[in-house]
Amino acid sequence: GQVVLNSSSMTVTELAAVEALSDSEMKFADDGAISVSDAANLTNANTINNYTTGQVTLTSVSDTVANITFIDGLTTTQVTMAGATVSITDTGASKAQVDTVNGFTTGTVTPTSISEDKADIATLQGTAGISLATTNITVTDQVDKSEADTINGYTTGQVVLNSASMTVSELATVEALNDTEMKFADDGAISVSDAANLTNANT
Repeated sequence: GQVVLNSSSMTVTELAAVEALSDSEMKFADDGAISVSDAANLTNANTINNYTTGQVTLTSVSDTVANITFIDGLTTTQVTMAGATVSITDTGASKAQVDTVNGFTTGTVTPTSISEDKADIATLQGTAGISLATTNITVTDQVDKSEADTINGYTTGQVVLNSASMTVSELATVEALNDTEMKFADDGAISVSDAANLTNANT
C-alpha cells in the first residue's frame, strides 16, 4: 500500500529520492513538515519547498550572502532557517554582510572568507553567533606583528596581510610560515620598522 509521511527529517539527497518515488508507493503528506538534516543552498530550499505546502525547516545552510538573504526572505511558514547553522561561501565577505546573515539565525554563522580591517575583524571575532575558527582572513589595513599574530589565532584558515609594519626579524618570521597559515599579499605593502641593510632590503 501507500506510505504517507506527515513529518520527515532527511538529507537533501534522501528527500529527493523519496520525492522521485511513485506516490502510490511513498509520498510526503501534502501539508507535511520537512526538516532538512544537512546543508542546503537556495536551489535545494526552493526544490524541497515544492514537495509540501507545510513548513520546511533548514538545519544548515551553505550559500552566498545574496542567496542566504533570499532564503531568509521566503515566507517563514513555508521555509525557515531561524535556527540553522550557516556557512557563507562568498570570497571576501565584509563585516556588514556577516552581521546581516547573523541576524537571520540563532545558529552559528561561519564565513568561508572575509576581507576587512583589523578593527572589524576583532569585532567579528567577539560577536556572539559568529565563528571565524576556519575562516580565510584578508586584513586590509596595516598591522604590526602582534596584531597579525592575534588575528592568526582566530582561525586555522589562511591569513593574508595586505599591509605590514614590522622589524626585519619579524618580517622574516612571517615569511618563514607556511603560506596556508599566514602570508604577505602578493602585492602587499611592507614597512620595515627598524634598521635594514642592503641584504635585508633585497630579501
